[in-house]
Amino acid sequence: MMMGVLLCESGKFDEAFHYFKLSAEQGLIQGERALAGAYIRGQGVATSLLEAARWYERAAAKGDQKAVDLLAAIKQRQDHVRAHAAMGNEDAIAELAAYKDGAL
Repeated sequence: MMMGVLLCESGKFDEAFHYFKLSAEQGLIQGERALAGAYIRGQGVATSLLEAARWYERAAAKGDQKAVDLLAAIKQRQDHVRAHAAMGNEDAIAELAAYKDGAL
């Protein structure tokens, strides 16, 4: 996990992603959160809000409050976008389509 943080701080996102994924797959909460963050920022991997939520959910299930809070923020954003899409906002419609495709 620490190696991933150091690589990320050096801008070596592809390599950092590898270490975050290893940590997350071993069930380490910090690794799960770091991997989710990489998916949100698109660092070392394509941006995917769905994958980020999946990893935050794993950390949240272990009682990690920060993951609970971040997951709530993702869901709040999705609700906000859905409401604006329902009102015909074209940017929100495009963002909602990206959620459905797993891109965000």
